[in-house]
This record gives sequence, structure tokens and C-alpha cells, in this order.
Amino acid sequence: MASYALELSSGSEQMAAATEEQAATLQEITASANELAEQATRLMQLTEGFKM
Repeated sequence: MASYALELSSGSEQMAAATEEQAATLQEITASANELAEQATRLMQLTEGFKM
């Protein structure tokens, strides 16, 4: 029974670590998406004067 409890605890720790890693990855993706949105806005502002 103690062995099962240790395995369960280890599994929980691994799951927590994976969840934390996923959260960090999502934060990086969000930051990159925000940066791209800002760059798109700047590009639109820079090209407003061009006529076709």
C-alpha cells in the first residue's frame, strides 16, 4: 500500500510539473501573439499613407 501511495504521489508531482510547464508555454504564446498584434498595428499605421 505504501508503494502505491508513493507512485501516486510521484504521478501527482509529474502532473503538476507538466501543468506548470504548459502554463508557462501558454504565457509565452500569449506574449508572442500580443507582440504580433502590436507589430501589425504599427505596420498598418506606417502604410496608411500609401495609395494603390
